[in-house]
Amino acid sequence: PRSVCHHQAYTYVGCKGQVDRIDESSRVRQGFITLQGNVKSVRVSYDALYVLVRQACGTFSIQIHKLTGNLIRSFVTEASSRSEYFRRDFKLGILPENIIVIAYSGQLVLYSPTGELLSRTPCELCTGECIGMVIVGDDSVVLSVRDSNIVFRIDVVSGEVMWTSKHAKVPEGVVCYRNRYVLVTNCNPDTWISILDADTG
Repeated sequence: PRSVCHHQAYTYVGCKGQVDRIDESSRVRQGFITLQGNVKSVRVSYDALYVLVRQACGTFSIQIHKLTGNLIRSFVTEASSRSEYFRRDFKLGILPENIIVIAYSGQLVLYSPTGELLSRTPCELCTGECIGMVIVGDDSVVLSVRDSNIVFRIDVVSGEVMWTSKHAKVPEGVVCYRNRYVLVTNCNPDTWISILDADTG
């Protein structure tokens, strides 16, 4: 699987060419949503499923589905050049009001739910291999960058870095708990979790 998210009674798993759905009894519905391309990220917000898809031609699209699996709309992002085709650091998040944020190649890009490009903000700290991204509050994200061993919080509109932390060594996944704490996993043989203050790092 490339991406996993949980919402209410279901877990959604993004794979090559499809999104699978797992219920609370561990029953798997393979191919719950079929796609033309590889799933890079899956998120659920406001009863809709958002899927970031890398297509064979090198374009990256966002597909928005109802939780029944029916497609609401799809649009191609600006991240469509072949130079980005093999990059691994694409991350997807959904802000309040269904504003879509993508982190890749040293920038944060915001889209409206209809696919309108809203803003593009430079992000010098995420020029390495971004492993994890999570929404914190109404207008910021926390990103983990394994190359430089840092976790940081950044305002997605202004680009202001609110804090940086090196407490987590070789950081990978990040999860926000009640907008108070950020949990960070690492990729060392003895996996452990760092708990950071969401306001200060």
